[in-house]
Amino acid sequence: MKEIITFLTNPEVYGFYRISKFIFIGVSLYLLAWIFFFLIKNSWLKNVCFEDLTEAFTYKPFGRKKINKRWDRIVKRLDIEKESEFKLALIDADDLLGEIFEKMGYKGTMTDILKQLNTGIVSNLEDIEKVHQIRNKVVRDPDYKLSREEAERILGIYKEALRGLEAF
Repeated sequence: MKEIITFLTNPEVYGFYRISKFIFIGVSLYLLAWIFFFLIKNSWLKNVCFEDLTEAFTYKPFGRKKINKRWDRIVKRLDIEKESEFKLALIDADDLLGEIFEKMGYKGTMTDILKQLNTGIVSNLEDIEKVHQIRNKVVRDPDYKLSREEAERILGIYKEALRGLEAF
């Protein structure tokens, strides 16, 4: 044991320690720089920290602006006086609601998700189930007729559900 202590306290070895210390500090700083680089380039840091901080300080769900823009695009489809645009608006609104349910942690198709829900989560659950059935008819039957008034009524039901989920 004395030999080890004597070796470590030897002045000739001290110079080696000083050089190795600078080498290890340099390597550590280099690796730390790469860690920060990958944290910035990766979306993990944004997802974990930024979204939570944004929600905490604004008291609004993160991504609300994106949902609002998407909803505005859906509603603008009704301004184009084509039945195909009405159908696309209906399909897009259903997809938007499905994506929000997936973010809430529900898995499966929209039909499966609606079976998992109750009126405590979505107050107009029965209406959502009905308009989802209409959406399925629109998708499966190209001859299904959808008027502007019916499309507006259906989008109103989706909007009520989204407001109940505080999506916007």
